Amino acid sequence: KDSSMDALTLSLNWRWPVWLRGLTHLIAHGSETGWFEAARSAFEDELARDDPYGASRAVLGEGLARLFIADQEWVELRRGDWFGAEEDSSRNQQFALSVAVATHRYHKQLLELLGPAMIGAIRSTEAVAVGWRTETDPLQEIGGWLVEAVIRGEQTLDDPVVTVFFSEAPVDVRGGAMGHVAWRFMRADEVSSGIRDKFATLWDSRLEHVREHPADKEELSGFYWVVKSGKFETGWWLPRLKEVASLDPTLGRQRYMISEELGSSASLDPHAAFDVLRLLLAVQDEDGLTSYGLMRDAVPQILAAAITSGDANLKADAERYMNQLGEQGNLQLESEVRALTS
Repeated sequence: KDSSMDALTLSLNWRWPVWLRGLTHLIAHGSETGWFEAARSAFEDELARDDPYGASRAVLGEGLARLFIADQEWVELRRGDWFGAEEDSSRNQQFALSVAVATHRYHKQLLELLGPAMIGAIRSTEAVAVGWRTETDPLQEIGGWLVEAVIRGEQTLDDPVVTVFFSEAPVDVRGGAMGHVAWRFMRADEVSSGIRDKFATLWDSRLEHVREHPADKEELSGFYWVVKSGKFETGWWLPRLKEVASLDPTLGRQRYMISEELGSSASLDPHAAFDVLRLLLAVQDEDGLTSYGLMRDAVPQILAAAITSGDANLKADAERYMNQLGEQGNLQLESEVRALTS
């Protein structure tokens, strides 16, 4: 067998797991069928077989919703054996959990079912076994479910699984989960005001956490997706962006993407936009994308807004900064700014 494949890929290619997947489809027809009890019993027998590659557990994780709909009580009785518990979990249980989370969209009942296993995975002292080889950490996938539960109003920050994630998961995993949900906001045609506002409240709670624990600043690395999403008012995100940039101007790989949004924000608050601009340009980005984007789409607009703001101090600061950038080789900048202020 090709053990270089992940568990889910193996389950789609090996004959035995394919048969096992067939049992999940038989079970999914429901308890009214003549084969239900036999199929369910056979499924349990097959799961009891030795499986060092975890392919059978990938079948279990992928088929969780079908099994849950067919017989919720049965699945709830088996959840500890199949997915692990708060205290510990085996490699095969982690395979089942990671595949279940990766192949299903968030669902309240499935979150409640998998909650104890999620806590066990978050608290694991070793890397969680990945049943489906993706670029996303399985703990981040779990975090994405939890963030969605909170912003849908189906869980609170006091929920045990949510609390454990935001207090014990690695800080980059927390940041990745928050950032990925913000990225999904950007991809969505529309986001309801209720979900948007709850997400804003969650970001504020994480900002407050980082104020108290500055070492956790990476948790805010995905805030640039919030800005880019276009789903939040400029007056809300601009002061928060300033705080994120103040913590660390290099934070967040996506900062190069917000040049247009930052440039447009100057019409609302030229002082804050100018402050953010200077913070982001104060550090040299390795690939030059951030500085290039800002110089093209934000610097002229922000400097022009600052100069025409009516604030004499802000105007003087902007003109000095314009001259400084010109001395660094941006020879057309002054003419670009003057064209916007004339």
